[in-house]
Amino acid sequence: MEFVLGILVACVLAGVGWPQLVRNRQHYLLAVGCLTVALVFTAFAVLVGGPGAHVLLFFASVADIATFVFLLCAAGGLSLAQLGRDLMAALTNIKNLWK
Repeated sequence: MEFVLGILVACVLAGVGWPQLVRNRQHYLLAVGCLTVALVFTAFAVLVGGPGAHVLLFFASVADIATFVFLLCAAGGLSLAQLGRDLMAALTNIKNLWK
């Protein structure tokens, strides 16, 4: 879990170091916000411990997934609707390969 969080932090810092990589600034800033939320949830999970930690780690994982999606959109210059259409087209092509 911490490894994934470290990779996401590295991607966000790469966007700071090389701003020309970021094509959609709004999605980049959303990714930074989601990453911050994931870090806070992870820190609280370490502090709380017990069964409450599992709930906080679940929410941290959801924030990690959201961060990944927003970083994809930020680097590709896509909106969420365009990303969804591209994913559906890819799944349709994969489905047609099995026919």
